[in-house]
Amino acid sequence: MHAHTRRTPLPRGSHSAGRDKEILAFGRSWYRYGGGPAEDIMVTFGLTENQFFTEIRHLLAAHEQFDLSPSEITAMDRVARYRLDFC
Repeated sequence: MHAHTRRTPLPRGSHSAGRDKEILAFGRSWYRYGGGPAEDIMVTFGLTENQFFTEIRHLLAAHEQFDLSPSEITAMDRVARYRLDFC
């Protein structure tokens, strides 16, 4: 079991800049390995895989707000699309 704190999911349409950055930081640290384990996503963010990768894609669409390189954006979006195909 991982020593992560479970967080309550935000209601749809409710965004926090800090939470968005946490989601992208997690995605950034795991995209090279397929996006991270579903269990870690649930424990860390309280989101299902589908919710998490849908949110990643939404955040990547507004990438100018975040410090991501074009190659990271492309790779993270590719992983998110792949994971959403199998959720």
